[in-house]
Amino acid sequence: DALPIYTNFNIFTILRNESDEVNLHSKFIVELLSNIPYYSDIFFKLFLKNMAIKEDYFPSKVKVLREYKNIDILIKSEDKNIIIENKIFAEDQYKQLERYYQTINGSCNDVKIFYLTLDGHSPSKNSLGKLLCSEDEIIEDRVIVSNLSYKNNISSWIEECIKESSRVPELRETLIQYLEVVNKLTGQTESKDFFKIDKDILISGTQEIENMEHDHKLAKVY
Repeated sequence: DALPIYTNFNIFTILRNESDEVNLHSKFIVELLSNIPYYSDIFFKLFLKNMAIKEDYFPSKVKVLREYKNIDILIKSEDKNIIIENKIFAEDQYKQLERYYQTINGSCNDVKIFYLTLDGHSPSKNSLGKLLCSEDEIIEDRVIVSNLSYKNNISSWIEECIKESSRVPELRETLIQYLEVVNKLTGQTESKDFFKIDKDILISGTQEIENMEHDHKLAKVY
């Protein structure tokens, strides 16, 4: 009998509540952006691109921090900072985003703020205070808070990361399992055939190796 090639096994849902903003989602995103040799640099560039931020926005080295002064995710350099407030099911707190902005703006004038939710909705006016505004209702002299969504931004970013890490099975499969969690939370049931993508890349990689071996043999002959 043929063995099943798919199970419902998912390490994320085993170890954490799938909607845990802090200890699952923020933690995993920060890990991808900062702690994986070689690949984090690639994932970071893809992340900025997904947020419509130029790759050279940060001229100097950055730190990606989690829960820095209660900020879910902070991308920090000497002169530029990006605040990401991660909201899945939690409610906005009174002047929450305004407080975070004031905390970071005290030491850096160039601060971008993103509000990450499942569907990309805007933060409440209660959270914005008097210094910020949402991208849906731009107010002069206020800092705009841009919306991000798991449904579009995070899912498409993770898909790109999967393709980039296709030759590293433990990283690739972890990303695929995380994408399954994101898709479940956002009600997306269709999934890409990553097995086919992997197969195509492996075939391509095998061809590259054969070409290199062929060139090496020719070099020895001459």
